[in-house]
Amino acid sequence: MHSKVIVIDRGTKTSISSVNFSKTSFMYNREAGVVIDSRCEAVAEFVLGVFDADWAQAMDYVPTDTYSSSQMAYINSSATLPVNVPPPRNINGAYVTGLKTIDSVSIINLYTSPDFALGTLQESLGSVQSSLRLMIYQVTDDGLCDSLLNLSQSGINVTLLVSRHIFDYSDWKAAQDCYKKLINGGMYIQSMPTYYDFSHQKIWIIDSKEVHLSTGNWSPHDYPLGSTFPPHTSSDWIDASRNFVVAMASEEIVDCLESYSTKTLSVERNGNLMTEASLFTIFILEHARSEE
Repeated sequence: MHSKVIVIDRGTKTSISSVNFSKTSFMYNREAGVVIDSRCEAVAEFVLGVFDADWAQAMDYVPTDTYSSSQMAYINSSATLPVNVPPPRNINGAYVTGLKTIDSVSIINLYTSPDFALGTLQESLGSVQSSLRLMIYQVTDDGLCDSLLNLSQSGINVTLLVSRHIFDYSDWKAAQDCYKKLINGGMYIQSMPTYYDFSHQKIWIIDSKEVHLSTGNWSPHDYPLGSTFPPHTSSDWIDASRNFVVAMASEEIVDCLESYSTKTLSVERNGNLMTEASLFTIFILEHARSEE
């Protein structure tokens, strides 16, 4: 399970983002997401359909932690509890978009992994005509790494902005192997500034027309091969994660994100083509509509 999706009141608001419910995500990472209102019912219906199907097959969660009597009283309380939201950090030099309400957005695609997600992503990459901007935590899938290189070498303007830090060592090693291949193939890569723990957003812009926002990285378990995924207890189990991807068409969203990716503080480091970069925050979509 890798999705970060919230549906309020069966579709009044639907949030799709890169944000985990953790202090790191809310305070120390670069994250991104959208909140889509009820006028795009298809989004809520799709997400709820996936949630209900997964819920029906889910197992009871058994906590392994122990709690004191005072902690259990707090957990089980039905009273309204105060929520103290800390103020955002004031980071010198950071480019912050703030919350943006954007009207007249077309939802051109919405899909979930692992269900045919790799093929859907590859199909969208095959439609690129002139440019691809990818801002993502990590690229560790060999096939998707090769797709980036092929696009670049075919004349497509490919811009790649990645996290400077990666939590898991095996992921870090796989990402380094991909980035070395891309750099050796002639691509230029930038990394986010060090004042973020992780650059955790997953966004790509196709031809300055479409914005694709994902809860998953370009990794083998987020976009696995195949279309049949046995349960974890099976001998032929495949490491596959549940994620969501929403593709949107809106000049205002494109302008917001392209402004983010171009306001880069270019500080080349040790010839590794890794530089300081700017930032992006969550924005809100209103009046979204589905493409027929």
